[in-house]
Amino acid sequence: MCSSFCLTPKLQPENRAAREARAQQFSEELTPRQKDVLQLLAEGRPMKEVADILHVSEKTIMFHKYHIMNSFNLKSNADLVLFALQHNLISS
Repeated sequence: MCSSFCLTPKLQPENRAAREARAQQFSEELTPRQKDVLQLLAEGRPMKEVADILHVSEKTIMFHKYHIMNSFNLKSNADLVLFALQHNLISS
């Protein structure tokens, strides 16, 4: 029996630590799709055009952009472009 409250197995500390480790691993590298999105956005293309090129919704592009910016602590579109330059996704 639980004393004050119970945690489901998914919320147990060891599972939480594993989830955080997986999230950290994925945030250290860009997926191929994230690279595509980043490259197209860094080239100055609007989200709608990127979505059309990649055959996905504009919301999907917004999600990828948010995830990239959040994972790599990017604060602006200028940061996004500099990040793309540093990772050789676009040339200067």
